[in-house]
Amino acid sequence: MQVSIYHNVLVTSSNSSKFICLWDYEYIKLLSCLEIERGEVNCMQFINGYSILIVGTNNGMVYLVQFKVISEICIEYNILAVIDVAGRKTY
Repeated sequence: MQVSIYHNVLVTSSNSSKFICLWDYEYIKLLSCLEIERGEVNCMQFINGYSILIVGTNNGMVYLVQFKVISEICIEYNILAVIDVAGRKTY
């Protein structure tokens, strides 16, 4: 679980899950769910000062996810990059 009070976003993922849920922090409303294609989510971290979430998976993939909160019921996100830290092909 990660919280960005600055962006009013709470991000959760259960163990051995491919899904990341983005919540409105103030109202605890589900805004969106993001499915990770390769691997299961191990860790998540916001980049301070930016609307970017770093997501690490169990198979060495790192996702950079940019998000924009539109309202308390809507969020947009875009996967900026997928990096394979194990040295395989980068997408």
